[in-house]
Amino acid sequence: MATMPTRRVNEPTQSPVYKSVLIAMMSYRDGIEYSKSYEFSPEELGEVTPEDVYKWMAMKVYGRPDPNNDDNPTHGRSSSLEYYKKALSYFMPNRLSTWNAIMHSGNPTRSVPVNNLIKAVKKKEVRRQGKPSQARRPLESQEFSNTMHILHSFKDSIHRYQLPALCAFQFHMVGRIDDCVQLTKINLTANLRFPFTLMAKLCWTKNAKEEREAPNQVLIASMSQDYCVLLALAVHLETECMEQGASPENPWVFSLQTNNPSNAKRKAYTILRDDVWESSEFKRMNNGLIGTHSLRKYPSTHARRNGCSRDDVAFRGRWKRRTEQVDTYIDVELPYPDAKVAAALCIGGPCKYVLNEESGVSDDWLLQYVVPNICMEFPRNVALTLARPLLWAAFEPSLLGFLPGKLTQRIQMAYALVRNLPPGTNPVGKRLIVVNGAEAELYIDEIWDPDEFSNDVGEEVAEVSTGVAAVSTVNNGGGGVQQHHQQQAVNAFIQRNRNKNEFLGLYSQQREIQREVKEIQSQISILTSTVTKGMGKMQTSLNRLSRMPAQMLRGSVSNFAFGITTNANNNPNSNVENVAVIGTNNNSQASNDDEQTNMALDPVYNSSLSKTPKTLFVLWQEWEVGITGRKPARIFTRAERGRTKFIYYRRKVFWDTVAGLVRAGYTAHAAIDRIYEAYGPEKTVTQILNQMLKDRRNGGHPQLRV
Repeated sequence: MATMPTRRVNEPTQSPVYKSVLIAMMSYRDGIEYSKSYEFSPEELGEVTPEDVYKWMAMKVYGRPDPNNDDNPTHGRSSSLEYYKKALSYFMPNRLSTWNAIMHSGNPTRSVPVNNLIKAVKKKEVRRQGKPSQARRPLESQEFSNTMHILHSFKDSIHRYQLPALCAFQFHMVGRIDDCVQLTKINLTANLRFPFTLMAKLCWTKNAKEEREAPNQVLIASMSQDYCVLLALAVHLETECMEQGASPENPWVFSLQTNNPSNAKRKAYTILRDDVWESSEFKRMNNGLIGTHSLRKYPSTHARRNGCSRDDVAFRGRWKRRTEQVDTYIDVELPYPDAKVAAALCIGGPCKYVLNEESGVSDDWLLQYVVPNICMEFPRNVALTLARPLLWAAFEPSLLGFLPGKLTQRIQMAYALVRNLPPGTNPVGKRLIVVNGAEAELYIDEIWDPDEFSNDVGEEVAEVSTGVAAVSTVNNGGGGVQQHHQQQAVNAFIQRNRNKNEFLGLYSQQREIQREVKEIQSQISILTSTVTKGMGKMQTSLNRLSRMPAQMLRGSVSNFAFGITTNANNNPNSNVENVAVIGTNNNSQASNDDEQTNMALDPVYNSSLSKTPKTLFVLWQEWEVGITGRKPARIFTRAERGRTKFIYYRRKVFWDTVAGLVRAGYTAHAAIDRIYEAYGPEKTVTQILNQMLKDRRNGGHPQLRV
């Protein structure tokens, strides 16, 4: 039934591809070749069953609709089946409901046969019995550096400057190339708190469904030239404007001389595939396929290997997370977790570019002579942040010939007019920084100046050389003094190098301690939960025991030990009758001591029943061991039962019921709880006994029969 297609609100961009999957499945099901423009009605889609989906999927991966356990899925992968399931589910009328096998309704893709088929294919793949994987593997560090060097060997600006900047940005942001080419110039902003860094926001990321899922993220410079995102951005943006001129109408940072991000993505992939990864100069470190997704897998793996948690890497990479209500109350900006992963992705260590105070260079000079084109398209603070790495590159010997000749000449000639430093001295230095967090605050501190260290080491080496030369020219009389100076120079050099190594070692230990503290905190949390649960059980037991009276000790050992005379006749309220009197006469015969002791420890109890027991637990205690010194009711004689005939008869129904449940395998406490459950915990003992007497005429309560 051909109808006009309707455009859904928030329809995914993959909708045309989803439609091709639906047409393929329905064509197989109905034996009719449907056209791409055919629109299926809800009634037609409602007739699809899990068996139809299963047979079509089995045909796609096994080559037959009814595979058995001996068949292998050599025609497709489980990932393809999961994609088919997602595509078909998009068009199902009841796509949010699982399949109900009894009612024959719901989403047929969310059914047991389909899920079992996908699980079976995955198991075959693990055993290497399925189709080989086509997934792209992560790049290795040597392969990434090789990629950057090959691109730098080209002469055109797209290969030499723009694409390396895109790769460095994608690595640093743990991003997809689709998202990175969507970066607009207004989303590249300055970091007011740490002006040596920048902030970037990828609003077009695949998993960003709302504004909260696209936070501002920090860009930090790296000691390695291949990985430094600020250096790559500065060179790319300034050279692009030099060649094409300022173009405010072009909102994209990585346009690659195209008119939209989709074309930029295709162009980037084509260049990387044809000119880099398939060239003879590229050296593969491992087997496996390489693609633009490899540029995202590499930083993810590198960050995890550097000790970053999975949640922190997921936050940096903007992966889809399972949201809960608490997430709406958590600020989307998490500076420390984001900066921690960014610092881990700074190969060689995170750093900042620092302008030498004696260089004679001002901010206005940087904007006028170093980044005049960037200043026309970006705010002043962004241009200043990018100006320092570009000025450093213009005077860095290892980058000689890398920048365009016009750009290098312009910067060096302008600097010659304001230079205050000795010739050959770079006006910009690199300083290592450390990223830390405390009290929910991000701290980035400078820790070491590598250039200063190199200069000091050079001076120490010179001193050592001078000392060695002096030793060779002095006589024996002065050799001791020269040797002493030589030894001092050598010791100073060794001590300086040792200080550097010790500092880096302490920093490494600090990171290790932080990881151990996190593990301890996790273990404490688990232990706290276990202890809390155990304390709850203990409190429940104590509450139950508190409602039960304690058993009175038989006899009075303490009174016997002190020789106190006790006479029940003198105490009318006493529950113990005929207790032997322990005399204090010194003339008592010793032969009666043992007999008197036994009488004191084993007295005769009062054979009566309590008047008003408060709970059934007390009532059972009265039967088993007696309460308040009374004789247990279970060992009453015929005469004793006769004296309390009415009360004994009423309570006997309860005692018999508990005894029957105990014989059936219950504990006494569990049996009493069952009685309370049957008659209601809010009822009194008398009410329960009355009801039990009535039920006994009909064979007892149904819940208490055994």
